[in-house]
Amino acid sequence: MAQSHSGKLYKLVDPKRPQVPKECQRPLEPPELLMTACSRHCKNGHCTPTGKCCCSPGWAGPFCRIAKCEPACRHGGVCMEPDTCLCKSGYSGAQCETAERGMPSDQEKDGILDHIIDMTSYLLDLTSYIV
Repeated sequence: MAQSHSGKLYKLVDPKRPQVPKECQRPLEPPELLMTACSRHCKNGHCTPTGKCCCSPGWAGPFCRIAKCEPACRHGGVCMEPDTCLCKSGYSGAQCETAERGMPSDQEKDGILDHIIDMTSYLLDLTSYIV
């Protein structure tokens, strides 16, 4: 018995999935595009044929190197990976929101590690505006 095919191809689409701009949709790329400047510098994302770095969820910046924490890290904490804060000494919690017991007052001098974390946090905030 012979079978008949209609020749139709269907694509199943999840209506709850957010639409991705055409520029950021992952295209099939020929091997020669894999060694572009974008592919060498684009971290935590993928490159388009036009050389644009499209970030994976939780990452931002021109080359997807800036982690995003929602809500933001508090008390000088630094966002190291998406929704993962590195807290200063004396603080804990998902967003560094909890002060530990025996925490010194703000007027007392912090240790060198606290200064490094504060400066890193400041520089990460500053670079997020340089685009």
